[in-house]
Amino acid sequence: MARNRPDKRRRNNSLRIGAVIVVALLASGIGWWLSQKPVVLNEREYDITIALYRVCNQRSVEGLTQIENLLNEALSTQHATNPSHIALMAMVEQAKAGQWREAAIACRQALDDQVKR
Repeated sequence: MARNRPDKRRRNNSLRIGAVIVVALLASGIGWWLSQKPVVLNEREYDITIALYRVCNQRSVEGLTQIENLLNEALSTQHATNPSHIALMAMVEQAKAGQWREAAIACRQALDDQVKR
């Protein structure tokens, strides 16, 4: 019987340590998620994001090329360095890498960020 007690204590300690690790990971994940700044889109970028979302859902390489061309045209303007343009280019790169679903999710999040509640 004396042998069972130390094993039980070790098991309880292992469970406690595991629970602490899980809680720490969840807290850091939630902190990271809350720290993400929403993308602010102007009217033209909003329209491009809607088009990119549609293209990602259809997995259209041709449509993706057209959107990338639109964004590349903006490189010559002052808006090329703003965070929204960089975010849109990142979404295009995701789609080009075959991560259509992830790019669509990013588009949807950018569109949702525009809603003022």
